[in-house]
Amino acid sequence: MMQEMTAPSPAPDPKSWRSSELPSYKGPPEGPLHFQMDGSTPAPYKNHRWLPVRLPQGESYDMSLSPASTLTYDPFGPSLDNWAAAAQTHYSFLQHLEQGDTWRYKFDIWDYAYKRLSINFFAVRGKDILDVFPFPQPDDEDYLTVRRPMELRKRVVVDGTALAVHFAFNLQYTAHQNKAVTWTDALARYRAFADEMICPNANRKG
Repeated sequence: MMQEMTAPSPAPDPKSWRSSELPSYKGPPEGPLHFQMDGSTPAPYKNHRWLPVRLPQGESYDMSLSPASTLTYDPFGPSLDNWAAAAQTHYSFLQHLEQGDTWRYKFDIWDYAYKRLSINFFAVRGKDILDVFPFPQPDDEDYLTVRRPMELRKRVVVDGTALAVHFAFNLQYTAHQNKAVTWTDALARYRAFADEMICPNANRKG
């Protein structure tokens, strides 16, 4: 997926979520002019799209040229404030969702061995934290995934058979005076998916 720099005319169907309905990206493999894969450039316009890179059969894309190459297993790594990596990840996920191969995101149990990890999708037993609440430090993520597990001698694990989508970290929202991941149409695409495939008869307002 690569960023679309110019708004299409006519405007695309707001109810479309399928990657197959997007036009192909046709620019340089390292991205369009005035685009930086580290997220250091703002979104080009509100509700912009990310387009599939469709290559001839037998050719492969060099992922080192994409924002996804900045993703690491470091909670404070370079992707933390890279809104472009977040955007690309969403459009890639929507493509796999349409293709029915979200199994690619799944894995077995991953033992974090007292290493820090995100708590955006996190389950904990109340009895393990109620007697220490409020927490003795302001950094709740560190406490819940590192300090408290070490006190209890209970490791935090990730169940890779579950699947959830996290939209963005705060810095990916607020980069470039909010001209970042919220300036994509990704959320509208998730809503279109839900309207069509999950709750087609829901009475939505706004």
